[in-house]
Amino acid sequence: MDLVLHIGRHKTGTTAIQRYLARVGHPGLCYPEAGRRLIGTKLHAAHHDVPALVKRQDDGAERDRMHLADRIAEEAVGASVVVLSSEYLETLPAGAMPALGRFVRRIGANRTVVLYFAREQMEYLASRFQQEVIQRARTHDFSAFLQQHPEPHLPTLLDRWGELGEVRVRLYDRASLPDGDVVKELLALVELEPGPSPPFGDANPSVSGNLLLVKAALNAAGADPMPRPAEFRRLASSDPRFTGRFRVPRSLCESTRARSAFNEDLRRIVGDLPMRALWEAPPVPDLPNLDTDLVRIAQGLGLDEQWVDGIRSDLAAIRRWFLADEP
Repeated sequence: MDLVLHIGRHKTGTTAIQRYLARVGHPGLCYPEAGRRLIGTKLHAAHHDVPALVKRQDDGAERDRMHLADRIAEEAVGASVVVLSSEYLETLPAGAMPALGRFVRRIGANRTVVLYFAREQMEYLASRFQQEVIQRARTHDFSAFLQQHPEPHLPTLLDRWGELGEVRVRLYDRASLPDGDVVKELLALVELEPGPSPPFGDANPSVSGNLLLVKAALNAAGADPMPRPAEFRRLASSDPRFTGRFRVPRSLCESTRARSAFNEDLRRIVGDLPMRALWEAPPVPDLPNLDTDLVRIAQGLGLDEQWVDGIRSDLAAIRRWFLADEP
C-alpha cells in the first residue's frame, strides 16, 4: 500500500480534489473518513484533523495521533493507495515533523509519496486574498495582506517533506493540466487511471467583481449576521463577472515578482512558469455595473437598502482595499 500526502497549497484545486475523492472515490484508492472533521451531520472533505492533531503538544496528543493512524490503517485494508489531503499540512512547522513521521510510520504503508501543487506566487497571493475576504471577514487591504504573507522558502519546505518520502511537485495552471482538470493530474501522479469527472463545476471559485467589493464592505462594517461564504460562491457561479481574477497594479505585480525567490525555485522544478498580466484583469469595483450589481447582490444575499446605501457612501475607502487607483 502507498500512502499519499496531498499537502496543498491553498487555491490549487484542493477543494476539487477533496470533494472528488470524498464523494466519487476511485477503485483501489482509500480516502479515509478518519481525520475528516464532522460538521453538523456531514464529514468535511479534507483531512484537516491530521495537521491539527500533529501540532498538538499536550499529554494525550501522541496517544490520539496513534489512535487516528490505526483508524486510517483499518480503513485502508485492501487498498493499493490511501490518500490524506489537507492544504494545512503545508504550513506545519519544522518542529511538528517528527510527530508527523511517527504518525505516518504507524499507518504502515510500504511507500510514502508527498504531492505538492504550487502556482506562480503573485497569482497565488491574489487568489488567497480573495478567499480570505470571502471566508474570514478580512478587513485589511491587499498591500497589507502581502506584507503579512511572506513566501515560503521552497527548497527548505521540500527538503523537510522529503524526509518522509518522495516529493512530487506540479504546477497548478489550468492551461497545462490534462483537460484543465486537477483531479486527473492527481490520479496520474498516484498512478491510477482517471475516473468519471463529477458535475461539481468550480468547487471553490475565486469571488471577484462587485460581489467581492460587497463582501469587503460587509467585513469593514462588521456585519452581523454575516451572509455565509457559500452564499457568495452561489452568486459568483451565476455570473462570470463575479468570479476570476481582479486587477492588481502592474507596479505591484512587477515588484513582487522581482523579489520572489519562490517563483525562481518553482521555475527550476517545473520549467515554464506563466506570468499573467494581472493588471489587465477586471478592476474592483466594476463602476459601470455598480448600481445594478448592488441591487442584484443585495436581493441575493437578503441585504436591506441601508446596506446598499452604506456601501455607496463608503466606496472611496473600500476601493482602496483593491488598490483601484494605482497604476
